Amino acid sequence: MADNKVTWLPLESNPEAMNKYLEKIGVTGAECYDIYGFEDELLAMIPKPHLALIFCFPDEKARELMGPLYAGVTPSSGDGKVFFMKQEIENACGTFALFHGLSQHIDKIKMDENGPFATWYKQAKSLDVNSRSKSLSQNQGLATAHEACATSGETEANVEKVDYHFICYTNVGGTLYELDSGMNAPRAIGPTTDDTLLKNAGKVCQELMAKLENIGFSAIALVGKD
Repeated sequence: MADNKVTWLPLESNPEAMNKYLEKIGVTGAECYDIYGFEDELLAMIPKPHLALIFCFPDEKARELMGPLYAGVTPSSGDGKVFFMKQEIENACGTFALFHGLSQHIDKIKMDENGPFATWYKQAKSLDVNSRSKSLSQNQGLATAHEACATSGETEANVEKVDYHFICYTNVGGTLYELDSGMNAPRAIGPTTDDTLLKNAGKVCQELMAKLENIGFSAIALVGKD
């Protein structure tokens, strides 16, 4: 049987591409910034409010370490408070991570209510985690915007399966959640606040980085704006 899985061009891990995407999908109240390090003085340079941390890492090697962390995580994790999607679109992990960050704070972010993202979210919020991915793959406005931004980056876009992966960390009800679209459910990590989100999430990222020596990582902050 032929593989009918939808494949998108990979989105680059840089704020310029993501900000262009946000603009195209009608999200005016959020933007992305590079995180150059997790030291207090570097995090203090990032404008507030902090909504999410998007972390990009080498997929295969990190999976070996992260897999056991999800042993006790079930589809009911998140108590229904966390908007989560199971990724069924190849190479779209950057968009899934970005949408995971946006969707937890939908009431805090200014956007065009008739724009591509808001229109999709209104439908997706009532669907299950797999159907949300399917609805995203069938949304021509979001797909077209994604392709335009993926091909505008600094490196050549390629439809081959990429070897890096994006995940999202965000505060939902005072709990730091790791939202990995390659897993079956969100993973609760511990307490956090909007003010300590980047520091708390950064600690988790640093622990993973320390276990994978000399491997490239990048981190982006999703923040709110007027």
